[in-house]
Amino acid sequence: MACEIGFAEPITGPLILGDGRYMGLGLMAPVRRVEGVHCFAILDGLADRVAETALAQALRRAVMARVQDAIGRRERLPEFFSGHQSSGEPSRSGAHEHLAFAADLARQRLLIIAPHVLEGREPTTAERKYLAILDASVADLEDLRAGTAGRLKLSRTVMDLYGDPLFTPAQIRESVTDYQPTRYAKRMAPNEVIVSDVKSEVLRRGIAMPTRIEVIELCEGPQGGLAARLRLHFATAVSGMILIGRTRHFGGGLFAAATHRGGT
Repeated sequence: MACEIGFAEPITGPLILGDGRYMGLGLMAPVRRVEGVHCFAILDGLADRVAETALAQALRRAVMARVQDAIGRRERLPEFFSGHQSSGEPSRSGAHEHLAFAADLARQRLLIIAPHVLEGREPTTAERKYLAILDASVADLEDLRAGTAGRLKLSRTVMDLYGDPLFTPAQIRESVTDYQPTRYAKRMAPNEVIVSDVKSEVLRRGIAMPTRIEVIELCEGPQGGLAARLRLHFATAVSGMILIGRTRHFGGGLFAAATHRGGT
């Protein structure tokens, strides 16, 4: 069986434990946790044909309710959690100022992602205060009622900064969830719209510019909306989480290291 051991202070390895240690069993490896990301494994209850963004929205509602209980029902929920300004208007600065939520169904897990993780920086003093509230609020989150997506049984799990496909360095990264463009120039072909929008997004986010943006799959909605699955090719290995596009705060436009080895 697999297990995780926490220590009060860092220790050096190698570390190997248990009856089978002389046969190579019980070998432990270090895990570098990703500060600012909460990861929950989906153990049971997920319905078939679930939309990732709908599941992310259900997680967002559950987190906001828990945080509201923690700070008091009469207190205004900070923008960090709600994504809304004090006026009630949605945050529209274009920056990552509030939590993002994502459903990574390829790996059967849900994610809560802090703004500093997406921007590749250290959290501010105010954000650290909010992160502490978040930590306490979701510490015992094991049950998520997600409407038609099901009633999910969850378990806290660890994201390894060294080995997780959402963070590990890779020259090719591909869609985990649909990418939706932030704007749609009607005079351009759909493929051109997607490629142009991705270039604008990675430039705005300070991500390395891809040498090639490959559209794997493209879908046009009934009202002219676009959604695409993409493969991003880079000149050198790019690390860190890439979450871009119009629906990024609900997990749209999430990319992972690809196993595909096509040329650039």
